[in-house]
Amino acid sequence: MSADLLPGGVTPQERAHVEALIIDGAWRVDHGQADTVWEQCTEDAVLFGMRPNEDIVGREAIKAWGRTRASAQRTTRHVVTNVRVYRDASGDLRSTSTLTMYRHEGSGTGSAAPFMVGDYEDKYEQNADGRLLMAERRIVWAFMSPNS
Repeated sequence: MSADLLPGGVTPQERAHVEALIIDGAWRVDHGQADTVWEQCTEDAVLFGMRPNEDIVGREAIKAWGRTRASAQRTTRHVVTNVRVYRDASGDLRSTSTLTMYRHEGSGTGSAAPFMVGDYEDKYEQNADGRLLMAERRIVWAFMSPNS
């Protein structure tokens, strides 16, 4: 492995960019800006597991999901840890990270018990301008609260 590559065969810049996309996306959803998440996605991005039994395919569908989510009377906090950035066997840039999500419907303060714990499994691609964007996100639930 080259001295300028991190474990997983990625550059420090790639790792930093992936971490920034993950954290910024979570912040946008948590702070009423889910309607801008599409900006971080490729034209044909796919989000698996965001809705039960329904994938969100393409920027237009992600925009629609984001508008609905931004207008929801819901408070969430996505706590993302254990970010692992790597290149798979075909050379695609990917990451896995652990998500703990707290969720409360309506106004006021919610419970400090997690709504769910799981993993983000993400894939990234560069667009024509060389910008790194999310091409795929799969949410894999490991634990859920009884209210999920």
